[in-house]
Amino acid sequence: MFHERRLITAIVTVLAAACAASSPVQATPPSSLPGVAMSDVDTLVLQPGSEGVDTYVYSLQPTANFGTVAWLHATGLPYAEAFVRFDLSSILPGSTIVSAEIELWGEYRDGTLTFAPVASTWDEAVVTWNTKPGSTVPEVTHPIDTCSSGCSKTFEIADVVRYVVDHPQSECGTKITGNTPSIGWMLGSSDNPTPSRRPKLTVLYVAGGVPVAPAGWGGVKSTYR
Repeated sequence: MFHERRLITAIVTVLAAACAASSPVQATPPSSLPGVAMSDVDTLVLQPGSEGVDTYVYSLQPTANFGTVAWLHATGLPYAEAFVRFDLSSILPGSTIVSAEIELWGEYRDGTLTFAPVASTWDEAVVTWNTKPGSTVPEVTHPIDTCSSGCSKTFEIADVVRYVVDHPQSECGTKITGNTPSIGWMLGSSDNPTPSRRPKLTVLYVAGGVPVAPAGWGGVKSTYR
């Protein structure tokens, strides 16, 4: 009986090993992208240099323009507001925006930053505090921790990018505002001499409004601009 039990145990072990070898492990989509068929997802990465469009406006210098500065200011109201525009024309209206992360290098203080679609056109070489455009909804607000010596932080702004993509006729970029009075942030601009300190936007999207299906997922197709 003892030998029979050993034989049965050995057979079960062999069969279990064979089953495990023949059954592929099912990968699980990233928790941040539930139900997304990653094989349908494109990635657009934008981090322009001097050709980029960004600036800030400053209430204490209401007629000054800062279109070519290396640093943007997003000081707590009512002092300074930053404006950044990325070229999203390659993403067609109706596309599904899975996620959109803006990466900013800067010197931060405790508080929050708010991101919102800009409501009208502006020219980085001309715009001032007196002529600055307004913004519209949706707004996205993120808390930030102190980083006084400079560091890179990433903020999810999918709602803002979704609005911009679906309103190409009014593609006017994103406004960045600090919400703590008298506390400011210095953010690297596209004119910053250090490439890694320039604003970077990474968008994951399903082109043309293709339904997001709960199917298997594979590699992410990437397009770099």
